[in-house]
Amino acid sequence: MDKTGDADPNGISLRKAVQEIFTLLEEDHNAYTTFSVRLMLSGFKSDDPWADERFLFGGFELFNVEGDFPRIRKTQLSPVIENGEYRLEISAMTPWREI
Repeated sequence: MDKTGDADPNGISLRKAVQEIFTLLEEDHNAYTTFSVRLMLSGFKSDDPWADERFLFGGFELFNVEGDFPRIRKTQLSPVIENGEYRLEISAMTPWREI
């Protein structure tokens, strides 16, 4: 996702994306409720000003997360670690990229 200007007709805001997802889920009550709860738990509020910032979708890639894929496994961590994060260099992910 790349940030774009308000005037870009190809851009979409988070608020608009959420509205479109709710429209798609209207006939599936369980999915609609699950999405609503997860939005709430994530801290999303439709009246937040940042929800109107517009972005362009640049595509996506799929990766096989198996074998020696660079990941952190719970079994490798000390029990005192509660939370953490890491970033992957996408250009180095070629061995695990799905074609």
